[in-house]
Amino acid sequence: MDKLVLILRVNLVRKHTSIVVFDKEYFFGGDGISDCTPCGTILGPPDETIILGETTISKNVFHEYLTGLSQKTFSSEKYHLFNHNCNTFSNEVSQFLTGKKIPSYITNLPLEVMSTPFGAMIGQFFENVRVQPQISDNFHEFGGLSSSSSETNLDHYIGSDRGGKSFKSYGTTAMVKHLRLKHSKEFELAEEKKKVQSLPSISEASVASTTNTVQSNIIQALQKKKQWNIDDHRSIRIHKIIGKLITLDIQPFSIVEDTGFNELIKDAYPNYKLPCRTYFSQNVIPSMYDELFKDIKIKISAANYLSLTTDIWTANTAKIAFLSITGHWIDLTKFSQETAVLRVIHFPEKHTGVHIKEYLQKGLETFEIPLSKIHLIVTDNASNMKAAVKNSGMSSIPCFIHTLQLCIHDFIFSQEIIKEILTLCRGITTHFNHSPIACAKLKSIQQQLSTVPHKMKQDVPTRWNSSFEMLQRMFEQKVPLATYAAEYDEIKLPTNYQWGIVEKLVHILAPFKNLTKKCGRRDETCAQIIPSVLALKVLLQKASSSDIYAGIMTMIDELIKSVTKRLDKFLLNKMLCVSTFLDPRYKLLYQHADENVIKEWVEEAWKEMQGAQDVVDSDSDNAPIVKAPASNGFISIDDCFKDVASMRTGRKQSGRRSEAERELVDIEVVTTDIIKKQTKLKSAITQEIDNYLSLPLFENKSSPFLWWSKCGMQFEKLKKMALKYLTAPPSSIESERLFSAGGDIYEATRSRLKADNGEYLI
Repeated sequence: MDKLVLILRVNLVRKHTSIVVFDKEYFFGGDGISDCTPCGTILGPPDETIILGETTISKNVFHEYLTGLSQKTFSSEKYHLFNHNCNTFSNEVSQFLTGKKIPSYITNLPLEVMSTPFGAMIGQFFENVRVQPQISDNFHEFGGLSSSSSETNLDHYIGSDRGGKSFKSYGTTAMVKHLRLKHSKEFELAEEKKKVQSLPSISEASVASTTNTVQSNIIQALQKKKQWNIDDHRSIRIHKIIGKLITLDIQPFSIVEDTGFNELIKDAYPNYKLPCRTYFSQNVIPSMYDELFKDIKIKISAANYLSLTTDIWTANTAKIAFLSITGHWIDLTKFSQETAVLRVIHFPEKHTGVHIKEYLQKGLETFEIPLSKIHLIVTDNASNMKAAVKNSGMSSIPCFIHTLQLCIHDFIFSQEIIKEILTLCRGITTHFNHSPIACAKLKSIQQQLSTVPHKMKQDVPTRWNSSFEMLQRMFEQKVPLATYAAEYDEIKLPTNYQWGIVEKLVHILAPFKNLTKKCGRRDETCAQIIPSVLALKVLLQKASSSDIYAGIMTMIDELIKSVTKRLDKFLLNKMLCVSTFLDPRYKLLYQHADENVIKEWVEEAWKEMQGAQDVVDSDSDNAPIVKAPASNGFISIDDCFKDVASMRTGRKQSGRRSEAERELVDIEVVTTDIIKKQTKLKSAITQEIDNYLSLPLFENKSSPFLWWSKCGMQFEKLKKMALKYLTAPPSSIESERLFSAGGDIYEATRSRLKADNGEYLI
């Protein structure tokens, strides 16, 4: 298969074209069909080259075809400057080789020019040039034959007759003799001029000397138009760019078949040949997955410890189940938190603890992760998940956010009045969601009242805090909704009593939303759980003693019972207590267990890491929560965090932070000075614990990893423990986020996506 190129050169009247194929340039002129090396004509390099396509016709067949053309259609006598020229030939050859015509703007140019007054004026001149035979330069110099008489133009000019009556007398030989005898001076001047003209001109010499350069330029031009191979390094780079588009923007593989996308790629990368969709699904995406897999595997192998989250999700459109495994570890060089999706495994088995255990082990074996390297695995509260983790020999904690939602679920569904209010609010939201006219009317009212033009929110059973968000939006739009109901009488609003309950519910549930958001951050750790539980319990105790929550006290009591039942198990979890201790924002000040017990747990955890002792979790009874005094206003969860610290027995929270605590560089100096003052002889780990506790708490809104990266050099043993105990996240929200993306990938238009491709993309 050979490429076909159209060579284009432009003059005043028309465009001269030729065809480059089989390493030759072919063109048609007054001498018939000719050929030369590419750009070897006296016209020089082309003004433009056009790729016409590729041909499957062989060179021999093409030459036979040209021979036939030269004898019939494109012989020298058939040449016509306007009607049958080089462009006609190029168009004919292009159709024979590729089935395509050359661009019409080339073939139509002579007609466009001749239709103008200027074209009509010069048309006859070029027509006369076409019919006159080739004559000598001397004959042209002196004018040739007159069209109206037998006199030469020169004889007419000088008033003399050269004689002769026969046809031969008017040939060039007789003309030369006549000039030599009758016009010797003029003849000598003409001969001298002819000699000068016969010498090679500068332009002709330059054409001869730059032939190689011209040929090189045409080769380069052809190479610029040549399509890259599919495995060319430039093609591979664009493959990856399109692969990222498919994965990051959740696009279907069929995007490579879309007309608009093809035009975009063709315009941006003319040499790039876009592969089919199966090439991306079977080669590009798996290759990108393998590269990412190797990179994550290297990072995990360099980490001392890592924690995991796992969950199971089913794609409703494809009815395919997946098991997720996400990894969380601390980078040793920067002491920064790292997170990655390890596996999304097709899970065709029944969702039993035994099968979940098998697939968990399968995922860990892929990365060659030993169980001894795993600190914690965070799961939801499902019994099959708990059984799978327990049987696998790994330690686990339930997802804190999921447990919070269970508390809210218990609270909502234990109160009939709340269920009635939620049903009423759902009806109002549904009315506006299903009626564009109603939405437009409400928006107009919002503009008139200068209210934020928010739309109504619908709660979703599987979406965290969605009931709270629906109630919050209803209360925010209370006045516009009342105006709408008065004008159009299309919705039933809550009563004043119910509105009062909605307001109090919004304020009592807001802390749950805030804690969900806080514990769902990627830079948070399981050290956040115990302080959050304590702050939440303080808030509920305050609310139960506050008159501002009158009317929902029974509901608050039920919520306290649910929180105690579901969250108290976190307070004396030894791993969580050690994690909280190793968080410089909390240490012992935000703990529920006894200080000395926590110190012992820290020492035991260090010995366990050294392989000196096995430790079993404590089953101590829950310590009572101190009831806080009532507040006159709605209670903030942030204030409750401060109350937890102030209520800690034997400790007082400093009202102001020192400048040294605000600047990390100064913290390092203070750390060193305090440690140098320690003179009491103790065990190494005990000494480090005391030195660590002697420092002020780090800012609550700052990252604990930042503190350890700057100050950890003073606490060698505790820093090693932090590398383990601060790896676990407070929730399994990473798996939830993962499956949210999975829901977008397995949309209705891609319900046939195979499980393997689904794993790669998710």
